Amino acid sequence: VRDMLDILTEHFPESIAVSLLEGGHVKEARLSLIDTDVDEIFDFQAFKGEMAYRLIVRLLDLRRALTTETMLQESEERFRGIIEYAHDIVLLLDEEATIVYASPAFERQRGYAPWETLGQALFSFIHQDDVEQVRRHFHDLTGGSAEESAGAISFRFRHKKGHWLYISTVATNQLANPAVGAVVFNSRDVTEAKAAE
Repeated sequence: VRDMLDILTEHFPESIAVSLLEGGHVKEARLSLIDTDVDEIFDFQAFKGEMAYRLIVRLLDLRRALTTETMLQESEERFRGIIEYAHDIVLLLDEEATIVYASPAFERQRGYAPWETLGQALFSFIHQDDVEQVRRHFHDLTGGSAEESAGAISFRFRHKKGHWLYISTVATNQLANPAVGAVVFNSRDVTEAKAAE
């Protein structure tokens, strides 16, 4: 019995091991370890007199899960910090070019609070002389394969106060990417550069 107690206490707290073995002579006992990728499963069987006891214990290695969760949380915080203070604007658009996300830079540079643009068509903010060009660009992009970029495009975008700003945008089709599920517009204000031309 002592040998079995030593074996059990290697894997279980001593109070559990003693409980398994107390109350009679163990005539036979087996401890099996089943390794899996994420945890260990112990199968303990003991026979005392006419009674058979079986305990199956699954030990999860939470360190791996906690490390992964911590890394994910840090990655999300890093991304949020980058997006929150980035000078460039990030817009996420659905397949109909409806705005589903606007980064904080959008409000700082265009004057619109996020709730004022969510659910709005991108084209409603674009100068009428530039709309057709941007529509073609968007159609070419979404008609292609996933994660395809259609290159940079410049157009005029209406500020909330009514004046027009020139922006240069690189768009990427991420509709098929489940983590994004949108067309990504990365935009930069080039109004001063246009005025200098």
